Amino acid sequence: MASTVLYDAPTLELLAHCQVELDRIQRELGGVGSEAADARLARVERALSWLRSGNYGYCGVCGRRIADAQLRARPDRLACDACANPVRAPFSAIESASW
Repeated sequence: MASTVLYDAPTLELLAHCQVELDRIQRELGGVGSEAADARLARVERALSWLRSGNYGYCGVCGRRIADAQLRARPDRLACDACANPVRAPFSAIESASW
C-alpha cells in the first residue's frame, strides 16, 4: 500500500546548504554581543536545533513548508511569509465592522 505524502520535504542538498550557512552565521555572531546579534544568534541556534530534529523547513506557526528560495536567502527563517507578516485590517475597517 502506497503512503500519501502531504508535503514535500526539504532536499538533502537544501539541508546541507542551510547547515553550512547556519554554522557560518553562528560563528560570525558568536562574539558580537549586541542585542540584535544575540536575537539573530538565538534564531540561528533554534534553526540548527530544528534541523537536527527533522523539523527544519517548516513554519513554526502553521506547519506549512517554507519555500526553498526563502530558506536559501535566510536559513534562520522559522516562519512562512503568511505567519511572519500577517495581514492586519486597518483600524478604520475594524471600527466599521458590523459584527
